[in-house]
Amino acid sequence: MTELRPGVAAFSRASYAAELRGDTDEARRYLEYAHADAWTPADLAYTRHYLGELALHSGDPATAADRYAEALRAYPAYRPALAGQARAAALSGRLPEALALYETVVERLPLPQYLIEQGETRLKAGLNADWTLLKAQRRLFEAAGVRDDLTWAEFEADHGDPVRAVEHARAEYARNPNLVAADALAWALFKAGKPAEALPYAKKATATGWRNALIAYHRARIERSLGRPTRIDPDFDPALPALARHS
Repeated sequence: MTELRPGVAAFSRASYAAELRGDTDEARRYLEYAHADAWTPADLAYTRHYLGELALHSGDPATAADRYAEALRAYPAYRPALAGQARAAALSGRLPEALALYETVVERLPLPQYLIEQGETRLKAGLNADWTLLKAQRRLFEAAGVRDDLTWAEFEADHGDPVRAVEHARAEYARNPNLVAADALAWALFKAGKPAEALPYAKKATATGWRNALIAYHRARIERSLGRPTRIDPDFDPALPALARHS
């Protein structure tokens, strides 16, 4: 990805800050400002892609798919937008379409995030998830000294060993004590059978008002396990956590 123009970068940061506060309208407005300031194909694709992400966060996969398509028209090589189309299709229940898109995505850019999303979509479709390539990528990154504790904390909590998830999540939170890391640690602790220890981190993850369905689901599950009255969104699909996490 090329360097963003200063206005695009500044407006994008302001949009993300607004989203973390739960102000979706302001977040969208800043992204529109960023788009108006963009003129290179890469910048135009970047802004349309993140407008798609914002729509997906807001529960509007149809609009999200439109924004991702606009991003790809601006810059056909922009892989995050293609992954966004796959994510929107999966979350809309169009699993064959999503799987076909993910095949293209991971052939061109086999990042752990996309491999996990592909695996979860296969599981949702009643197929086996083959984590072989993901584990190979993990070994390559570790051999190169690349640390990605957040990704592995989330993966181990959802699909592997909760004890290892806690180890990765603690390491990530120690380095980056942000909302996403707090949620990862909360969920890892919960999956490891420690809901009381998890709850303070779940509260930190939701403290700003960020409207993230997965984080809200995690906190609700933790609180319910502790006997606290809470509501779990009946429309949220917990079978696709990586897609919800990155949407």
